[in-house]
Amino acid sequence: MFYKAINLKALLKHLNKAEIKILYTSLEKYCEQYSYYWVQRGICAQCQDKPEFENADRFLRLAREIRPYSYQVHHALAKNMIERGLFDIKKSAEDPNNYFDSGIGEMQELLYNPNYNRAFDYSLHAYISSWLKYCEYTHTTLNKDVCLLINETIGNLHSTIVDKSLLRLFLELKRYAQRNHLIKSLNEVCSKHWKSNDDSIDYEKGYTDIY
Repeated sequence: MFYKAINLKALLKHLNKAEIKILYTSLEKYCEQYSYYWVQRGICAQCQDKPEFENADRFLRLAREIRPYSYQVHHALAKNMIERGLFDIKKSAEDPNNYFDSGIGEMQELLYNPNYNRAFDYSLHAYISSWLKYCEYTHTTLNKDVCLLINETIGNLHSTIVDKSLLRLFLELKRYAQRNHLIKSLNEVCSKHWKSNDDSIDYEKGYTDIY
C-alpha cells in the first residue's frame, strides 16, 4: 500500500509534476529511510518541465546508500545520466561532461550482470531506446560495436516475445535499420523476431518501467 501511495506514475493520474515534487518534499521526514521514496523523488526531479538532474542524482544516490545492490536504484541512476546527456545534446549538440557515455556504459553493465537477469528486458529496452534517441539527436547512425552488441543480444533471445513494449521497440529498431541500410548489421532483429509478426501492427504505446 505504501509503495502504491507514493508511486510517481500513480500520482500523475491525480497531480501534476510540480505538485508531486512539493508532496515528496513534505513526506521526507516520514519516508527518508526508504530507498523507494528516494527513487520516486529522483525520477520526479528528472521529469520536471525543467529537468533537475543534479537533484535527481542526489536523491538516487541516497537511495543507493540504503539499498546498494538494488537493480531499481542502479537502473534509475544510469537512466538519469543518459537523459542528462541526451538533454545536453538536444540543446547544444554536445555532451561536454560525457553523461550519455557514462550512463549508457552503466546500463550495458546492468544488461549483462547475472545478478539482475530477471530485469533483463528493462535493461535491454532502456539500452536500445537510448541509442535510438542519441542517433536522432546527433543525426548519426548506430556504430558497428553497438550494432554487434544489440544483434548478438537479440539473437540469443527466445523467438516468441510477448512483452508488447519490447515488440514495439524491435519494430522501431527494424524500421530504423531499413532506413539506414543496417539490415546486415542488425539481421537478427530484422529476421528472427519478425517471421510471424506483422509490421503493420500498432502495439499499444508506452513502456512500463519498474519505478
